[in-house]
Amino acid sequence: MASILPTRIQDLLTFCEQHGELWNTVAAQIGLSPAQATAVKSAAASGRTNFNAANAANEAKLAAYAKSQDTIDALRTITGDAIRTIKAFAEQSGNPNAIYQIAQIPAPSAGTVMPPPGQPTDLTVAIEPTTGALKLAWKVTNPPGSSGTSYIIRRKVPTQTAWTFVGVTGRKYFTDTTFASGPDSVQYTVQAQRSDASGTVSTILLVNFGTPSGGGGFTIASQGVQAAGSASVAA
Repeated sequence: MASILPTRIQDLLTFCEQHGELWNTVAAQIGLSPAQATAVKSAAASGRTNFNAANAANEAKLAAYAKSQDTIDALRTITGDAIRTIKAFAEQSGNPNAIYQIAQIPAPSAGTVMPPPGQPTDLTVAIEPTTGALKLAWKVTNPPGSSGTSYIIRRKVPTQTAWTFVGVTGRKYFTDTTFASGPDSVQYTVQAQRSDASGTVSTILLVNFGTPSGGGGFTIASQGVQAAGSASVAA
């Protein structure tokens, strides 16, 4: 049975829908009872309805995430510009500390300004065996002495033209629980963020899904897409 039934959900639904229709017309000729043939057809219809509903709910959730991230990005930019303006005004005044106290923001330290976070590199992907979710991991070298770095994960599937905000984490790994099975590939980027300083976005992690000949199982290959050329990474 494992060598016949497709692994990908969309392929499984199509297979069962097509064969459910056929088997209901030739049940006696292939050894199935009318009840068995009807059960396959009914289960396929139910599976398609619930799968479509889950995809619709997931798209709505992703749209809400994207809208939220857009507003957060705008808030970060506007507030960061305001802070830089206050600092410039304070440094031109006769009493900078007084300005910082009024604005309730810390005065710049006497030391060197902390550089932005590093660029995430060496992105990898693996499948969670129990849930099927994709787990991303990466490496990054942040400036010595820095803290409070978060990582913003964005995603894009072949049908999308814009990147979608997926989530944020304070660790160097992230599990994408909102990715729905279906697309033949998916792309990810990771960007480090600390306070109002943004790091360079990672190269694109391209994940290709495939079904080996003979059916059953799947393979994943990931590829870091560089600005010029590309480098393959085993997942």
